Amino acid sequence: MSHVLMKLRAYFSLLFVPPLLAVLLYSPAILFDFAYDDFFQIAQNGSVLSSERSWRSLFFAFLEPTFPGDLFRPVTVTTYRLQAVLSGSTPMAFHLLNVLVFGGCVGLVGVLYQRVLGVISLSFLALLWFAVHPVHVEAVANIVGRAELLTAFFGLVSILCYVNSVRRRNTLLLVASLASYLLASLSKESGLCLLPLILGAPFFLPEREKEGASPFPTRTALFLFLGGALAVVGARWVVLGDLFFQERDLTTYYVENPLLQEAFFNRVLPGLKGLGDSILLLTIPLHLSADYSLPAEEFWSRVHSLRGYGSVALVGVYLFSLFAFRRERWVYFGLWPICTMALTANILTPIGTLMGERLLFLSSIGFCAYSVAVVDHLAKRCSSPRVGVALVCLLIGVSTVQLINRLPVWHDNGTLFRATVEDNPKSPKSWLNLGLHLYSQEQDYPGAEAAFRQAIHLEGGRIEYYKNLINALLQQQQYPQALFWIEKGLEVSPKNADLLKARTQVRALFRPHEEKSSPPGVYDSPGDISPP
Repeated sequence: MSHVLMKLRAYFSLLFVPPLLAVLLYSPAILFDFAYDDFFQIAQNGSVLSSERSWRSLFFAFLEPTFPGDLFRPVTVTTYRLQAVLSGSTPMAFHLLNVLVFGGCVGLVGVLYQRVLGVISLSFLALLWFAVHPVHVEAVANIVGRAELLTAFFGLVSILCYVNSVRRRNTLLLVASLASYLLASLSKESGLCLLPLILGAPFFLPEREKEGASPFPTRTALFLFLGGALAVVGARWVVLGDLFFQERDLTTYYVENPLLQEAFFNRVLPGLKGLGDSILLLTIPLHLSADYSLPAEEFWSRVHSLRGYGSVALVGVYLFSLFAFRRERWVYFGLWPICTMALTANILTPIGTLMGERLLFLSSIGFCAYSVAVVDHLAKRCSSPRVGVALVCLLIGVSTVQLINRLPVWHDNGTLFRATVEDNPKSPKSWLNLGLHLYSQEQDYPGAEAAFRQAIHLEGGRIEYYKNLINALLQQQQYPQALFWIEKGLEVSPKNADLLKARTQVRALFRPHEEKSSPPGVYDSPGDISPP
């Protein structure tokens, strides 16, 4: 009897302590404002905040593309819409649901860890690390990160239902697994990548060895899941129409990812570097940023640097570890980063971003368990199990401190953009976002001017930087400087209608007495002005 009570107490600790800790640590985010893409997808989205209450208005996301127009995430957007109907447009309710969904994800991850690892102490340590891992901050504290949270939640439900359906030969559980998989895939496209992890899960369960049940999916299961995946892709095709295949107009769309224009073979090396950087960030999450974009020249120089080749080599080491531990059940978790980053590594197909912490949420589910299991395995082989536990506890402690320090960054746009230019000062996009915020929200025109100048200094070929800098100068009535930068912008885009019109208007306000290559007070190099 006492043995049963101890086992129940251990299960209680596993399934309730880490989720409660996660909710507690993220509870300050409930009081945060909207930030970054929250404004485009929620706060300024008329369809989400509409006062209409028809069925079509409630579930419009299943019939329309998701912002910015080439995405299809109807389940996630529908949760925004239903929340707006029930609680209005205040951010508190949206943040609260994100925190609660994350707590639910932690609980489901705990169940999966225990089913595969079979050792409560090992599962508990891995789950603690997952609960406090700082790469989750963006997915939880930024409301639009709910796409990742819902994909993980429904994906985990699908896996657990499927393994139980195989064990019990229960058709109802198989249908529930399929429904959850569809919800995950309709929450975000990366949910489609969970298919091999769902169908492959029974191969790694300890009861398979005891009961001798066949882990292979039945023809019915294969037909249902493959058909479901094709149905999601088909629905995306129908809703997006021509945008399903249409490439973005790179003359007007900000190219955050230099690989958008590259052929497949040109993407392989930088894609592998990105995978290596992601594995390193999951292992040692010390330097975090809301923006990992870089100018094309800086990006390629990093790809072909010693560190870049080191990141590629790290991918090789990781793949070798999967081969070395192929006979261990917990190698299942090592497959998670490979499967879940298949669509986001920019190798198979380029996406809109180079790298993002929220993109690592699904990968971290498997990575935390795999890393803890590897450390435990190696420590036991060296007859030093306590060293392994100490190392994992150190990772948990460092991650907790980093989470607590990182969370306030997402309080609001001002805090976020100021932190981002410190985290990634070589990103022109970071400086652009800061400049736009200073210009439109704080009316700090000198600060906006400095931010836009820095963006031009980092990447001088983007016309939007010049336009915003000119606006900041005009607000300060600095007409000579504005005219100078109009001419600079026309060197980049000689036929730009906006700049040609602005030149005529500014010349009417300012007519220099003599032609000068640089008007008084204007710096020859944008980099001569220090950023704020």
